Amino acid sequence: MIFLKRALIPSVLICVSLVSFAQTPVKYLSFNKLDLMLYAWHGNKVAILSRKQDLDKNTMGKWLKVMDSVYSFYQRCTGKTPSIIPQYYINGHSTIADVSNTCGAGCGYLGFTGIELLNSFFDDYYNAIHHNNEYRQELFYEFGRNFWFYTDQIAYKKDDPVTTGYAVFMRFLAMESTGVNGAPFGNWTFKVFQEKVVGLIDKYMKSPALTWQNTLGINKGVPDSELGATDLFASFCFRLRRDYGGNTFVTKLWKSVSKRPVAKSTQDAVDNFFLASCEATNRNLSRVFQSWKWPLSKTALAESSKFKGAAH
Repeated sequence: MIFLKRALIPSVLICVSLVSFAQTPVKYLSFNKLDLMLYAWHGNKVAILSRKQDLDKNTMGKWLKVMDSVYSFYQRCTGKTPSIIPQYYINGHSTIADVSNTCGAGCGYLGFTGIELLNSFFDDYYNAIHHNNEYRQELFYEFGRNFWFYTDQIAYKKDDPVTTGYAVFMRFLAMESTGVNGAPFGNWTFKVFQEKVVGLIDKYMKSPALTWQNTLGINKGVPDSELGATDLFASFCFRLRRDYGGNTFVTKLWKSVSKRPVAKSTQDAVDNFFLASCEATNRNLSRVFQSWKWPLSKTALAESSKFKGAAH
């Protein structure tokens, strides 16, 4: 089954790519079954489909180079590519379409090609690049939808924060990888926004009352943080990245997750993420996850003992 997810709302060095400045008219059937005539701007891996033909070519070139770089970043981290939906994969390019109606500010298929932005958000995105050389976060997040392959292994069976939490976490890494200037997120500068997400684990740990069961386990965030459970999951990922190998850990993590068995319960999903983290670091992280008040099964704890020295 194919799922659509919406973008969050207040939720370098760039390799040169070949950009086609011949804006090719294309017929486009939107996610909500609207028949549109859009203009295709082609990069190497991504095509941006705009409703306007007279956009600045230099701005569109910059935008496409960044999107190509984001696509490549996700490929490196996951070792996979999204499955192809033909109408959202034009001339060998995954599409980002400018539409009047979709499932949110932005919308993307989980594990498949296809991203859409509402007209107003598309215009805001274009103007931020054109006038300020800044990039809004939506598309970096939505590519995290297209490159999500882990529902069977680590998504919770109810009230799941992990699928979106993955996209939240990977959005920041994708923006870091491409070296772009992040546009403000609501009333926060992008730097402040990222710092708040990264530091959320510390707010969680400072409260004796907070546990996995009353936060991630029921898809609730840290009270009074202005952020949700998805951001909290991302914050745990940031802490693992900081302490256990940086971006090398991230690449190993998702490849380890993909090798875990299908989770039959939320407990299985929690165990799978824990054990994939152990494999990615080659360490027994049981003390770390237990200090975070995550529930770990006896079976998972026994399996984690095969990894080298304990992490503190």
